Amino acid sequence: MKKLLLIAALILLTTQIATAQDGPIKTGSPAEPTSITADPTYEEQVLEIVNQERWNHGQLPPLKGNHLLDNAAETHSTNMAVRNFFDHCDLDTGASPWNRIEDAGYHYWYAGENIAMGQLSPAEVMNAWMDSSGHRANILSTEFREIGVGYYYQSDDQANVRYDSNGDCQSDGTYSGTYYRYWTQNFGSRHSVYPVVINREQFESETQNVDLYMYGDNWATEMRFRNENGAWSSWQPYQSNVAWTLSSGNGTKTVNAEIRNGSGTVYAASDTIELNMAQPTLVVSSNGLAFALQHDGPLAQTLLLTIQNTGQSPMTWSLSGENSWLSASASNGTVDPHSSTTLNITASRSGQPPGVHTATLTIEAGNAENSPQTVNVMFLITAEPPVFLPMTTH
Repeated sequence: MKKLLLIAALILLTTQIATAQDGPIKTGSPAEPTSITADPTYEEQVLEIVNQERWNHGQLPPLKGNHLLDNAAETHSTNMAVRNFFDHCDLDTGASPWNRIEDAGYHYWYAGENIAMGQLSPAEVMNAWMDSSGHRANILSTEFREIGVGYYYQSDDQANVRYDSNGDCQSDGTYSGTYYRYWTQNFGSRHSVYPVVINREQFESETQNVDLYMYGDNWATEMRFRNENGAWSSWQPYQSNVAWTLSSGNGTKTVNAEIRNGSGTVYAASDTIELNMAQPTLVVSSNGLAFALQHDGPLAQTLLLTIQNTGQSPMTWSLSGENSWLSASASNGTVDPHSSTTLNITASRSGQPPGVHTATLTIEAGNAENSPQTVNVMFLITAEPPVFLPMTTH
């Protein structure tokens, strides 16, 4: 029991130190910037900048976004705006950051919090936090593995924001400005929780090839991964940085991870990222092919048709329209970005009467630009040899 109480006291001390008091304040603007977009959100942009700062300051491990910490941070930003106070302690309920984080369901080992108000954008609030030693220490701390971000905009904010000047969680003054925007970062780490982080928690990737950061240093001996519900990779020796390939197709991608130690204990984690590859672009070398054979001459004639992908991601294609006299050397395949494949298109007169025969080949490539493409085919079978007239000049 004494050991448990000592650990609890150490955690409490750590979390109190990790709280940066008197966050950055800037008199705000009442209008929301028109640059706000649905994706990524301001919260997601803050997270990306946090991990970029951690990389810039010694390539520190990235923090994993956590929805429980998001909820705690979002609630505090909302409460500060709506109930007109600016403090780590809720000046109406007396709830501390640690109360709020626990109430959100996040049972922390270490925890910390940054707050700010008035900054117009994620970049501006991050600059303000990084310019403050206490807030910067939270952002760069290696005690934390996870983060939540909360942002709230109040269009009718008034000059009535209360503060606590002596740390007793009692209001004893009011700021004279209007601030409109309220920001919170909640940091944490949990016992036996080892996150996996894709591309340093960037919102999206333009390629299937990504980098994974796997927590578990000094604990794990092996690890393995899989995409969505696919097959697991083989167990491999643990290392924190791993190259990985996402599943194909744009959309939300999930990477599942498992680590285990020498005694066989296994911990699982997962992360998601939006895959937004530029679409492939279908180009064919010709939209018309003309064959000509004499009925008592060669049985077949072959022409070339090139299928090209001028886009930025792999293109899977299929060809249809073959018939009894028209065939292709392949009816489907995949073409890498900025690459091509060439097909042999063959017309055979076997069993065909003299005359003009026509067909249409269709090349489809899913959601590729310029898909589908059609190739009109004309096949002339003559009963007599062709006649060539001489060219004369006057």
